[in-house]
Amino acid sequence: MDEKDYYENESFWTKERYLNNDQELIRFKDVYSLIPTSASTVLDVGCGNGAFLKYLEDNNSNIISIGYERSQTAIANKVCKSQIIAGSADRIEYPDNSFDVVLALEVIEHLPFGIYESSLKELQRIASKYIIISVPFRERQRLIKCPYCGCSFSPYYHLRSFNEKTMKTIFEGFELLKFSYISKYRDYYVWNFLKRIWYAKIIGIEKKIPVSSLCPQCGFHMAASETPVSQESHQNHINKLKSRLRMLTPYRNTSIWLACIYQKRCS
Repeated sequence: MDEKDYYENESFWTKERYLNNDQELIRFKDVYSLIPTSASTVLDVGCGNGAFLKYLEDNNSNIISIGYERSQTAIANKVCKSQIIAGSADRIEYPDNSFDVVLALEVIEHLPFGIYESSLKELQRIASKYIIISVPFRERQRLIKCPYCGCSFSPYYHLRSFNEKTMKTIFEGFELLKFSYISKYRDYYVWNFLKRIWYAKIIGIEKKIPVSSLCPQCGFHMAASETPVSQESHQNHINKLKSRLRMLTPYRNTSIWLACIYQKRCS
């Protein structure tokens, strides 16, 4: 089963998923604030349906923006006026130094071995001045098990986790200018430990496949009508337990996403 099928899921590319989502709009606002005012051209690699490009169009009509996306379903459901070119991040059909700013927002955590390394080189090649990346921050990798073939995989096809240290060194030809921590929250250690036990041992949710997930080995997916009721019915109990425990347990301040801007090194 080709993992490309995962990104052809219609439910991923609705307008509501991003432009009517408060958390996503916070992420868009923070990323937008990183774009230098001197920039006149932007390429958004892995732009999906162009939700961020729509945000960019609404807030800065002077920037010429183009999207680059491999999912035909995403392109067919585009929400922006900007052109979206069909293509893969590891083979970008533009000359060197074509854009002032190159974006890859919530993209590189999905890229498999080989494609990941090639894509980072391509981003550096086509960016004349800046690269902006956003990724899930300190994400705990969680695997689910396909009930059909037994394959274990990430339900969101996230293949790696990122922190400040890893993000500092991903580009050889660019210098990190700034980190931006997006959607800050308190991460409770004890709560996370108990939640994993609760899900995996008591409820069994960890063994269930979300509707959006597709087994990369056999192609099994869960129909919407087959979604486990237990996940929803136990959510109130989980929230009550969390509210009580979080007042008594240690925590660290963290964020959902980390965005970074890099500037091209002088040769």
